[in-house]
Amino acid sequence: MLMNRTVLNGTQSCIPINCQRGVSLLEVLVSIIVIAIGLLGLAGLQMTTLKNGNTAYFRSQATMLSYDILDSMRANRTGPNGALSGKYNIGIGTAASGAGGVAGADVTAWKQNIARSIPAGDGSVTVDIAGNTTIVIQWDGDGDGVVTEGNGKDTKFTTQTRL
Repeated sequence: MLMNRTVLNGTQSCIPINCQRGVSLLEVLVSIIVIAIGLLGLAGLQMTTLKNGNTAYFRSQATMLSYDILDSMRANRTGPNGALSGKYNIGIGTAASGAGGVAGADVTAWKQNIARSIPAGDGSVTVDIAGNTTIVIQWDGDGDGVVTEGNGKDTKFTTQTRL
């Protein structure tokens, strides 16, 4: 049985069914490429979500740690060993000595909590005579294990208040 053939310009061409050979394979190939690109985009989105989730977690830890030292300072505000006398002042990169009564113990515990809670974390406290307090907590935001000043990837969290 012969099928109808399409005639173009007086010559015979292919049978319509035979003209479609390979088209479905091409459609499958294109759909696989589209799905692969979509899955790569989804994987990138997942990586960004995980990174931002870690950043948010470390920021919340820094917030809690700054409030922790502020609460300690408010509890020990006045007196010769109080916060207003400068006993809580400590810089980034400075080890807490552990001496100095309640203030020294508070600062030592606070620095240890920062080191445990945040990667390569460190903090500083500055209190002036008027009670204006600045607390800075910094940490390794890019995962290289080192906090580098001004690289844009490491994070510095600052809290300012008045005792």
